[in-house]
Formats: sequence, C-alpha cells, structure tokens
Amino acid sequence: MVGYKETAKRPFVKLDGIVTPDFPITLLQTGTAMTITVEFANGKVFTLSSAFMEGDGNDVNGEDGSISLEFSGITGIWQ
Repeated sequence: MVGYKETAKRPFVKLDGIVTPDFPITLLQTGTAMTITVEFANGKVFTLSSAFMEGDGNDVNGEDGSISLEFSGITGIWQ
C-alpha cells in the first residue's frame, strides 16, 4: 500500500518497586530469559517473554526504598 510504513518496536515493561531485604537484584541483573507478567489495575495482563533487565538496576531511591526497573524482551503478549 502506498504511504504505509510499519516500524517494529521492542516489547518492554517499566515499573517501580520497593526494595526489601530479600529483594533479588542480582537475579534480575543476570537473568537473560525471564518471563515478566504484569497485571494492571484495569484487569489487563501483559506477558513479556525472553526478558532481560535494561540498565544496571542501581536506580534506588534512598528516601522511600523504591527502585525503577525496565525489562525488554523478545515477545510481548496482551491477554
């Protein structure tokens, strides 16, 4: 079709979590084929397959113990 362009986008998930004493940051930093499942407040579910963490995972807020994480993957599926 003339004038149609398709651009591939990487499937990803960004989230903010709370760091607890048993938070598995090393496991998340070294994982290369993880499955990340996100259930949103509206009931939608997104599953990211063959996922890995973007960045180093050291973005921790010392005031409230929160951490910002981003995961990319090969396949993202809405359920």
